Parts: sequence; structure tokens; C-alpha cells
Amino acid sequence: MDNQLGTILKETRLQQHLSQQAVATGICAQSMLSAIETGQATPNAKLLIQLCQRLNIR
Repeated sequence: MDNQLGTILKETRLQQHLSQQAVATGICAQSMLSAIETGQATPNAKLLIQLCQRLNIR
């Protein structure tokens, strides 16, 4: 199964020229964001909402 969620988060982050650390700060560990982007972890609803808000994903 492809990792569509992680791909969307990563592509959006890169389009905004943001590091994983910049996106994750105050929300989760950078390693958690990395795991989400690579499909190794799935965020819970609260975490996903916070990441989407940080990245201005509507």
C-alpha cells in the first residue's frame, strides 16, 4: 500500500521549504514526522490536524 498521507505531508513541507524539525516543533518529535512521511507510522487525528494546520493544508 502506498503512503499517500506521508507523501502529501512531505511534498507540502518541501514546497514550503520547511525542515522536518520546523514543522514538528511543538507538535511532535522530528523522528515521528519522519516516520509518518515514510509510512512507518500513522498519526492519530489530533496529530494529523496539528500538522495540517502547520502546513496550511485544508
